Amino acid sequence: MSSKKFIKIIFAVFVILLSGCKATNKVTNTTVVAPLNARKIVKNHYKSSTVFKTLKGRAKVRYEDESRGQTVTANIRIEKGKTIWLSVSFLGIVGAKALITPDQVQYYNKLEKNYFDGDFSLLTDLLGTELTYNQLEDMLMGQAIFDLKDEKLESSVFNRSYKLQSSQNIPLFDKLFFVNSQNFKMAEQRLRQKDKARELSILYPEYQKVKGKILPKKIDIVASENTTSTKIAFEYRSVNFDEDISFPFKIPSGYKEIQIN
Repeated sequence: MSSKKFIKIIFAVFVILLSGCKATNKVTNTTVVAPLNARKIVKNHYKSSTVFKTLKGRAKVRYEDESRGQTVTANIRIEKGKTIWLSVSFLGIVGAKALITPDQVQYYNKLEKNYFDGDFSLLTDLLGTELTYNQLEDMLMGQAIFDLKDEKLESSVFNRSYKLQSSQNIPLFDKLFFVNSQNFKMAEQRLRQKDKARELSILYPEYQKVKGKILPKKIDIVASENTTSTKIAFEYRSVNFDEDISFPFKIPSGYKEIQIN
């Protein structure tokens, strides 16, 4: 596996914090959807934000690109607004760890004995659009990664979701949001850069309730550029909130630093 592909697998695991636990309630959407104006939808969306201090979870992650697929098991720990930590296992053996803060992205690969130590532009490059730490947390929790309160939006009902799209003509960058009509979390976020033939779709096909908190049960990410695409699928296994957690991370000596172009 190349270093660049491995980094993409690492990114895939960032999203595992939305894990479910044994005592969960499946959240479905079977009611008739009543039309709402965009302002009301946006207000309800931000009211639905999940409140937590720390999160500890476990998930199975499937990564696929044009040449191969890879399934990993991942453990993740989050201190809201400060740190995302993850440990990735292959066949029960820890193969890599990553540590993300608002200012830094680090990881090391035990299989290839190399490491990366850089800033958040790594994830921006992988997604094809600028991404901050807070946006990453929002994406993982089923929240919009852009501030909808700053957007001029039009609303409509589409496939039991509320569709929000800009009422302004933006020639180079399209943003489209579908809001779950039952819990007002995201159902899908779709971003497109027309001039670069890039598109990113973040889908939330199912939600669940864990200890009174509504979280995505599954997240599917599809990133495409021209004729190539990368797919990441998550299946969440366990989660605990607001426990004392630590972030053990130390790049082993003798590992080779890699540069991402």
